[in-house]
Amino acid sequence: MTDMFTPGKLGNLELDNRIMRSAVWEAMADEDGFVTDSLVECSRALAEGGVGLIILGYSYIQPNGRQQPGQTAIYSDEHVAGMRKITDAVHEAGGRVSTQIVHVGPQTNPDMIGGETPVAPSAVDHRIFGMPRDLTNEEVWKIIEDFGHAARRSAEAGFDAIQIHGAHGYLVSQFISPLWNQRTDEFGGSLEGRMRFASEVYQAVRAIAGDLPLFIKLNVDDFVEGSTTPEDSLPLARKLDELGIDGIE
Repeated sequence: MTDMFTPGKLGNLELDNRIMRSAVWEAMADEDGFVTDSLVECSRALAEGGVGLIILGYSYIQPNGRQQPGQTAIYSDEHVAGMRKITDAVHEAGGRVSTQIVHVGPQTNPDMIGGETPVAPSAVDHRIFGMPRDLTNEEVWKIIEDFGHAARRSAEAGFDAIQIHGAHGYLVSQFISPLWNQRTDEFGGSLEGRMRFASEVYQAVRAIAGDLPLFIKLNVDDFVEGSTTPEDSLPLARKLDELGIDGIE
């Protein structure tokens, strides 16, 4: 009988057990998003405690994709060396560790992103964070490209897997939502159009990650009137499965 303490697999990655530490905001990076000794030791402790797979807290892939102080950054090659300290520490303790890459979209404030207006699929007023501006088509493609760069940095830093953050109303999540995504280009309109951003992000990451296990965190239901329901999220999950994703959280 299989239980959480038996070995498992994520793609081609062998895990000692099926216990996964889901990503949380550790608030341990420095003010510029660089890894600190505290974050390294936190990751080491989780591995020593026997967690099969540690998912590092959400790392932002563009400077304007940051939400919180102390959040880890992965938008520059300068961040790789610090990330390597985490993977070295976890591997020395016998563990496995994944990045979680994110753009939080409108769920931030100008103070966190250098005074800029937060961005979103469409300029729809957010009841907590206020009115964002809508992304241009060119900017959408640049974000997709930067998810790919974040995947390259994850691989260079020695991570064992990569998770795309497609939940919590962040940017990937908002593109799926008929409430937050009111675009009329190829990234909006029909469910197929609204799913395209997540699909393109996945393919950009896969093209660089190669055989590195790749998975995604998805909302199934936003529990917000007019937003994502299982009728939206389940077709996306099936689409990503067809494309070859290794897991869905």
